[in-house]
Amino acid sequence: MTKATQKLLVVGAAGHARSVVPETFKASGLDWTHAASEDDAFAQLSSDAYGLVVIECEALDDKARAICEHLKQSYPKIPRLLTVANGIETPASSAFELLADGLLFEPFAPLELSTLARTLLRLNLNETESPGSASLDSAQELFDARLAALSSASIDAILSIDQDDVITAWSPMAEQLLGYSADEIIGKKLADIDSAQDMFVQRNQYLQHLHQGEPIEYQVVRARKDGEQIEVWVRGAPIKGKDGKTIGATFFVRDITAIKKREQHVHFLMRELTHRSKNLLAVIQAMARQSLSHLNSPEDFVTRFSARLSGLAGSHDLLSNVDWEGASLVDLIRSQLRHYEDRFDEKIHIDGPDLFLRPEAAQNIGIALHELSTNAAKYGALSVPDGNVAISWALKTEKNIPRLQMTWHEKGGPSVEAPTRKGFGNVVMDRITGQALGGTSHAEFNADGVTWTLDVPAASVVLEREKRV
Repeated sequence: MTKATQKLLVVGAAGHARSVVPETFKASGLDWTHAASEDDAFAQLSSDAYGLVVIECEALDDKARAICEHLKQSYPKIPRLLTVANGIETPASSAFELLADGLLFEPFAPLELSTLARTLLRLNLNETESPGSASLDSAQELFDARLAALSSASIDAILSIDQDDVITAWSPMAEQLLGYSADEIIGKKLADIDSAQDMFVQRNQYLQHLHQGEPIEYQVVRARKDGEQIEVWVRGAPIKGKDGKTIGATFFVRDITAIKKREQHVHFLMRELTHRSKNLLAVIQAMARQSLSHLNSPEDFVTRFSARLSGLAGSHDLLSNVDWEGASLVDLIRSQLRHYEDRFDEKIHIDGPDLFLRPEAAQNIGIALHELSTNAAKYGALSVPDGNVAISWALKTEKNIPRLQMTWHEKGGPSVEAPTRKGFGNVVMDRITGQALGGTSHAEFNADGVTWTLDVPAASVVLEREKRV
C-alpha cells in the first residue's frame, strides 16, 4: 500500500516573479517543495513521497502535455494540478482534463488554489488509505469532497434545495454574491430571502418545471442582503432519487449586472450614433446643395465641397476623442485654422477661457469658423502679409441669463464689400450658426475687414465642466 502524505511538489521555473503558487501554499501552511525542472521533479518523486504535484506552465502547449503524460504514466496515483499563466479555458482544454486532476487559469484567487489543492490531497489520502474497493461510506465521502471542490472553485454561486424549497447547500460564492452566510441561510426557503410579490408566481412556475424533471434557465433581478439590486443569470437542474423522482434541485447563479450595464450602454451609443448620423447627413446635404447652387463648374464645386467636408471632419475628430461628450473651444479654433498654425500669436490672436462646448455647438461653431477662415484667406486679412485676425470670447450675464459672446475681427486686410449674393458661407455666418444655438450671429463687411459676432445662451453651448486633460 502506498504511504499517504500531504506533501506537495511544485514544478516550475525557479524565482518565477508572477507565480502566486508558492506564496499561497506558504500562507496556507501546506508542506511543499520546489522543483525547477521536469528532471528535478522526477528525481524528488523517486526519493520522497508526495500527495500532489502542482505544475506551473505558461500555456497549454506540447511542453505542458509532455510533463503531464510523463507524470501520469510514471506516478498514476499522485494527483496533478495544472496552473496556466497565458490563455483562457476553451473546448481544447478538455484534452488536459484527462492528464490533470485540476486545471486553473490565471488570474485565480489564492483561496481557489489552496482549496483545490487541499481537496485533491484529501481525495488522494482517501484512495491510498482504502484497500481494495472503497466502502459505501468512503465512496460517499469521496463524492462529497469532489462536490466541495467544484463548489469552491466555481465562479458561479451554487445552491441546492429539497423538494419543499428548503435550502440545503450554499457555496462560498453564494455568500459573496448574495451577502448571506451559509449558517444564516441553510434551512430556510428561497422565498425567505426574496419575498417580492412579483417573484412569487414566477418562482412557483420554475419550481413546477423542476419538480417535473425539467432544467430551467432565466435572468432576473435579485436583492442582496444589503438591499442592493443585482441582475443574475440562473440555471437550475433537478436532483433525482433512486426511483427517478425529483427530490430537490441545484442552481448555478451568476452576476450579470456589469454585462447588462454594458449592453444598455451599447444600445444608448447606437441610438446616439443614429441620431448624430442623421444630423450629419442633413448638414452635408445642405453643404452640397449650397455649394452647387452658386458655383459655375464641377471643379469649383468639388474643391469647395471637399474643403467644407474637411472642416466638418476636423470638428468630429475632436468630438470622437472624448466619446462625443464635447470639445474644447481653443482646440476647435486651432483645428479649423490648422492650415495657419504657424501664424498663431503673430497674425492670429485668440483670447478667452478654454470652454468645453456641447457637441452641437462644436459642430455649428466649427462650420462658421471654417467659412470665416476660408473667406479671410481668399479675400480678407489672411490674404495679405499685414493682415491679422483677433478671435475673442467671454461669458457674460444679461438679464440673469449667462451668455456666450464671441467675436471674429479682421484688420489690415484689403478693403472688403458685402457680397451681392448669399452663398452657403454667408448664410452660415450671418444666420444659421446663431439660430441653431438659440441666439444670433451676424457678419459685417466693414472697409477694414470682416467682423463676425455670435451671441447665444451659455446653457445651449457650454457644458458645466472643465476641459479634460
